Amino acid sequence: MAKPWLRNHCRITTDKLAIEARCSRLLGLARNVLSDYILPISRSNGGAVMKRILLLSALFLLAIAGNAIAVICPGPAAGITRLNAGQIGAAFTGNLICAFRPGATDGNGRWSEEHTKAGDLFEFAKGQGDPIDPRRNAGTWQTISNPGKNTDVVRYNYGTGGIFDWSVWEDKSGSPTKYHFCDPVGQLVATTKSTNAIPGPTTSNPCGW
Repeated sequence: MAKPWLRNHCRITTDKLAIEARCSRLLGLARNVLSDYILPISRSNGGAVMKRILLLSALFLLAIAGNAIAVICPGPAAGITRLNAGQIGAAFTGNLICAFRPGATDGNGRWSEEHTKAGDLFEFAKGQGDPIDPRRNAGTWQTISNPGKNTDVVRYNYGTGGIFDWSVWEDKSGSPTKYHFCDPVGQLVATTKSTNAIPGPTTSNPCGW
C-alpha cells in the first residue's frame, strides 16, 4: 500500500487506468522544484552537472509517482453494489474466501481465509499438517452494522497484526460473482478469486496458491 501522505496525490481507476486530477498536484510541485531550485543551480555549474541533476531529479520523481499510485474501489458502478452487514454475513459465513491485493504475485498479497459461523478466522494456507505453511488461526471476523447509513463493513481482527474495517462490494458485472474489499478512503484493498465452502483441513488449497 502507498504511504499515507502519498495516497491522495495520484490514483488509478480499475477500468481504463485513467490518472485523476490529483496527479496534477504532484506534477505541479515537481515543475516548481525544477524551475525554482534545480535549473538555476545546474546552469551555474555547467552542462554536465545540469544533466546529472536532471537525471537524478527525474528518477526521484518517478519513484514518488510510482509509490503514490493506488487503485480506486470499483463500486458503485453497473453490476457492483455495496453489501450491508446481513448480506456480508450470508456471503461469507461458512466459506473459504480466496482474495488477492491488486498486482499481488506472492503469498504476501494473497490469502485463503475460512470464515466460520462462530466468528473465527483461519488461514487455510497449505492445509492441516503441512510442514512449511500449515493451516492456522488468523484472528476473528464480524460484520458491523450502521442502520440507515449504507456504511456497513466487515471487521477483521488479526490481533497484533491490526484491526481492519472494509466495505464489501458485490460484483456481478461478470462471471463468477466477485467481492471487492475497500478501505475507508476509497481504495481497493483486495478482490476475491473465488468463494468456496470451507473444505476439509487436509485437502489441497482450493484457491490454487
